[in-house]
Amino acid sequence: MPDLLSKSKVVLPNPKVSVQKPNIILLSLQKVQEEQLSVSSQNMANAMHAGFKGFILSSEECVYKTHDKKRVSYVKSSGMTRDLSDGALNMTRNPLDFGLSGAGYFVVQTANGKRYTRNGRFTLDKEGRLVTSSGNPVLSQTGSEIRIPKDIKYFTVSRDGTMFINGNKAGRLGVVEFKNEQAMRLEGSSLLSSKEDGTPGTKALITQGAFEESNVSVMDVSIKLINIIHRFEEAQLLIKQYEELQKQTMNASAKNV
Repeated sequence: MPDLLSKSKVVLPNPKVSVQKPNIILLSLQKVQEEQLSVSSQNMANAMHAGFKGFILSSEECVYKTHDKKRVSYVKSSGMTRDLSDGALNMTRNPLDFGLSGAGYFVVQTANGKRYTRNGRFTLDKEGRLVTSSGNPVLSQTGSEIRIPKDIKYFTVSRDGTMFINGNKAGRLGVVEFKNEQAMRLEGSSLLSSKEDGTPGTKALITQGAFEESNVSVMDVSIKLINIIHRFEEAQLLIKQYEELQKQTMNASAKNV
């Protein structure tokens, strides 16, 4: 599993920047660490949800000029992205579980319009429709609901999504791709929305009787959470030490006056 936070880089101040108060740097680092803590907590909360893709927060050095034209360096977050690498396939042998490998998303119909998901743990509702765990109908490649009669003997799906009922071809499972997956917005733990119209998927392979696990490693994120908290506490201690040093310096200067 990928290390979700190792890609988040903290850039130290440029050595060419004038000497400045270290608490500015430490406070900006704490701000980034707070955001990293929020991202890691979200990843941890969704680590057991099928098809969930972890988030990565990046940071960068920034410089601004003070009123006396001095350059001050600090750190800020530069944006959040999703880790789009595949999660492991969990083999269940349930014919209504489908695991995706490669780029692509299943299409489902919701009250708010079409949404997309990597969570292929489907089931049948009372009407015989293939639906998500929330009851949203799964759509075929043509955009229609998929219905599976209860009295069938075999329901199989090939690697390209072609469906067969009792050996007879019955359409194709809807899978779409997006040019800009990073622009997709997460809704809940499994559904994503997009302003972009998806195109029929050609890269994804479907495995029936399996589902894609989250690509978040619980162990890795747990370690990262501990490290973030420790770094935050260390920065807080350094700030207090610097403030105390300032007080001592000011008191010493006052005595010498």
